[in-house]
Amino acid sequence: MSCQKTTPAADILSQSASSTWVSIATGDSDELQTLSLVLSSVDVEHQILLSSGEIQVRPDDASRAIDHLTQYYQENINWPEPETPSFPHGTHFDPVTLPIMVLLCSFFLHTGEWTQHNPWFLQGAVSRTAIIEQGQWWRLVTALTLHADIVHLTGNVLIGGYLMHELSRFLGPGTTWSIAILTGAMANWINIALRTEQHLSVGFSTIVFSCIGLFVGIQLLRRGKFTTSLLIPLGAGVSLLALLGSGGERTDLGAHLFGLCAGIFSGLLIRGLHIEQQAESHKFQTVCFLCAVSLVALSWFCAFHYSGIPFQYWPY
Repeated sequence: MSCQKTTPAADILSQSASSTWVSIATGDSDELQTLSLVLSSVDVEHQILLSSGEIQVRPDDASRAIDHLTQYYQENINWPEPETPSFPHGTHFDPVTLPIMVLLCSFFLHTGEWTQHNPWFLQGAVSRTAIIEQGQWWRLVTALTLHADIVHLTGNVLIGGYLMHELSRFLGPGTTWSIAILTGAMANWINIALRTEQHLSVGFSTIVFSCIGLFVGIQLLRRGKFTTSLLIPLGAGVSLLALLGSGGERTDLGAHLFGLCAGIFSGLLIRGLHIEQQAESHKFQTVCFLCAVSLVALSWFCAFHYSGIPFQYWPY
C-alpha cells in the first residue's frame, strides 16, 4: 500500500482548493477497504476509487482524516506479529540416540536394580556426602546412567529417547548429548548443594527433564519480547514436571525440578549464542559427541579407580 503517512499534506496541497474530493491514500482493494473502515469509525465522509486505487475525502476533512490514518498506522506497526512454530522442527540426521537407548537398556541388564550392596550403585550413585565432603564429582555423571528398576528405565528410554531424538535433529546429536549430560550433572549438583542431609539418587530422568527445559528455553527466546505468550512454553514445562516428575515412591522431585531449570537456562543460552547453527558442522558435532562419551567413560573410571577396589575385582 502507498499511503501518505509521513508527508500526506503535500499531496493535498497540490490539489486545487476548489476540488470536491482530494486523494489521501492509495493501495489495493483490501487495503483501501481497511482504511475505509478507519475513516467510517470517525465519521469522515470518503469515497473509494477502485479504478485508480485511491481513497478520497472532502477537502475540509483532509487534515482530520490524515491524522486518524497516521494514528492507525502508528498503532499497528509490526501487526500482526509473525507466527512462529511451537518448536523448530529439525531435519538433521540423528544416528546416535537409538543406539544409546539400547546401550542404556543393556547397561541396566548388566548392573541390575538398585540394592544396598550393588557395587555399581555404591560407587556410581549421587551421594551428597561423597560428592560434597569427599570430592567425588564423577558421581554427578555416573548416576545419570543408572536406573533403580525396570519401570524407571522404561519411562526414561521411551520419553527421553523421543526428546533426545527431536533435539538432536535440531541441534545436532553431538551438541544435544554433550549439553544433556552437562545439564544433568549440573542439576544433580544443585540438588545436593541445597540439602543439609545425606541424599542418594540415580537415573536418566534428570536428563529427560533437562531436555524438556531445553525445549522451553529455546521457545522462550524464539518469541522475542516478553509477552503473555511466553507463559505457554513455560507452563507446558511446569505441567510436565507435575505430571511426570513429582509422583512415585522413588521419584526425586528435586533432581527433576533442577533438571528443568538447568535445561531452560541452557536453552536460552543456546538460542542466544546461535549454537544451533553448528548443527550442520560434522566436525563440531563429532567433537562434542566424543567429549560427552569421554566424560561418561572418565567418570566411571574414576568411580572405581578411587574406590580402593583392586582392578581385578571391578564389576565389569
